[in-house]
Amino acid sequence: MPRLIVRTTHHVVPNPEGGWDVTEGGTEGALKHFDDQKDAENWGREVSRNADSEFIVHGKDG
Repeated sequence: MPRLIVRTTHHVVPNPEGGWDVTEGGTEGALKHFDDQKDAENWGREVSRNADSEFIVHGKDG
C-alpha cells in the first residue's frame, strides 16, 4: 500500500486587525505578525524553505 505523504504549508495572510501574519497550515494563530506584506513574505519564505514546505501568499481578500 502506498504511503501518504502530507506536506506542511506556510501562508502569508492578512490580519483582520491590520498587517500580515505568517501561519502554518493546520495550526491556530500566527507564527509571526508584520505590518508590511513584503516583510511577512520574506520571513515566511525563509521559514518555509527551512521546513521544506509549500509557501502560499494570500491577497488582501484572502
